Amino acid sequence: MNINLSYSMNLNFLFHTLINKLKGNKSKLALFDLSKINNMLLKIPKSLEISGLASDTHHAQEANLFFALQGKSHHGLEFIQDLIDKKVSAIIYEATDAINIVAKAQQLCEHAQIPLLTLPQLNILISPLAHIFYKDILASIKLIGITGTEGKTSVAQFIAQSLEYYGNPCGYIGTNGIGRLHNLRENTHTTPDFLSLMRALSDLKNQLQATIAMPKYVVLEVTSHALDQKRIEGLEFVATVFTNLNRDHLDYHHTLEEYGAAKAKLFSAYQSSNIIINTDDIFARNILLPQIQEMLEKSNNNNDDDDDDDEKDHKQDHEHDYKQRHELAYKTNLITFGETKLTINNFPINNAHINNVHINNLSINKISNHDSKNNYKHLLIENIQCVADGLCFNLDKHMIKSKLYGHFMASNLAATASVLAALNIPIKDIYNLLEKISTVTGRMQKVIFENNQMPYPTVIIDYAHKPNALLQALIALKAHSSLGRIICVFGCGGDRDKGKRRLMGDIASKNADIVIITSDNPRTEDPLMIIQDIYAGIAPNLLNLISIEPDREKAIIQALSCAKPDDIILIAGKGHENYQIIGNIKNHFDDQEIVIKYWSKTCV
Repeated sequence: MNINLSYSMNLNFLFHTLINKLKGNKSKLALFDLSKINNMLLKIPKSLEISGLASDTHHAQEANLFFALQGKSHHGLEFIQDLIDKKVSAIIYEATDAINIVAKAQQLCEHAQIPLLTLPQLNILISPLAHIFYKDILASIKLIGITGTEGKTSVAQFIAQSLEYYGNPCGYIGTNGIGRLHNLRENTHTTPDFLSLMRALSDLKNQLQATIAMPKYVVLEVTSHALDQKRIEGLEFVATVFTNLNRDHLDYHHTLEEYGAAKAKLFSAYQSSNIIINTDDIFARNILLPQIQEMLEKSNNNNDDDDDDDEKDHKQDHEHDYKQRHELAYKTNLITFGETKLTINNFPINNAHINNVHINNLSINKISNHDSKNNYKHLLIENIQCVADGLCFNLDKHMIKSKLYGHFMASNLAATASVLAALNIPIKDIYNLLEKISTVTGRMQKVIFENNQMPYPTVIIDYAHKPNALLQALIALKAHSSLGRIICVFGCGGDRDKGKRRLMGDIASKNADIVIITSDNPRTEDPLMIIQDIYAGIAPNLLNLISIEPDREKAIIQALSCAKPDDIILIAGKGHENYQIIGNIKNHFDDQEIVIKYWSKTCV
């Protein structure tokens, strides 16, 4: 096969490189049978080139090496004809008892002259193979990782916006898509599966290729699912950010403790030059900062520890290994932000000395340990004021004026400033960049209607689909409105955490003047049953505030028709989504389109 590829690798070279790496690591070598890998290589043409790696048939491309794995309900070999049609270079499959599927795949691949191979332990081979194949790409990209229950998308896109304004093109991977902000393509998962993530980084490197002299930054939203499922295994970051922790995904993690432990992995198991933490979050203060204390202390006291070779091999393989955390902390700076000012009494680092230093009117608490490579800085948020056209606040004594809605946006902007400071952007430039930042689609997004002939209520669309997110959005909008009412339109997703429904009903009824309960993405559940679960959380004395309209479009129109010019309408739950999932069907639906369509009719 003659392939003209901008980035490719010889398949034999890929596996021989893997074998050499395994031979250098005793504990990893013990997991594999090298003779089976070598026997497999005898069946592969020595000249065979591959253009990428894939394990999802939707993402497979011409000349890829495809890993056919056993999924929840299907084996990758069941889609063998699709792979042949896409002209993949070779297929390595996970062993299966489905003899007929294997026999059919062998017959079709033999006819198409595509090598079909099998290897034991294929699942754990994929990551090291990917890191070899994408080594040059990973080395050329500077990753910034954002995790937390709320604020991931806003902070990630604020960072990308700021770097773009600063003249440094930046890629983005997250809830709202993949690419440069002006050219995002759809993303099926906030943090893609491991190989899809590698491919996305490869594509972004090509998009950023035109700016050879500039660092190639990519901001990545990192979910708890991704951390639990090792979708970012082996990646290194120039900065990692923690926004907050609140109830979410308990259908997956079962308890808040398990959920928090998954989030914490970003800071304990992955190398980062700068760890950035929100001090206003209880979990951050009680769990993450003590972990950082432990890492700092161990990095200072144990860098010279000697371990025998076998123990070192074992530790290098373990995600939470002791030595890795020493090395991680040794290279890491800590930056915190928030209204909670840390002092020696409430910051859990022992044997540290705090100095207050002032640089260009920026007050920084610097904690110096024995090793000067560990630095601590805090960006203090003060005097947040929500006004009709946005908010203003002090960030370390400097007034920031923003067109964003919501007091919590001050925290998101401070997180952004912390990352920019970690990237050594001058503080005066950071202040200017913060004031340029615009709203993110579906995140406290004000609907703009280009018609000034009639007064319209303020309509805000937000992705708030969790209890605390809804609470914070309602509290924020109440602060922005001194004259009008708060009208809230929301629902809850089907086939998801049912425990949050009552909570959200309670929150909406206590923090809005009018509540219209409707459908979100009901999926396979009965929308009326979901609404009933929400309704059950409302106190009897507040039921007079509640309306029920299962049809989301009608619910939005109901809110618009009863609103006065001074009112604020919050349409919560779907945010950036331009679809609604009913049953297993994804139908086009856009909250903003409904609002503009209604206003367009009323202004005629």
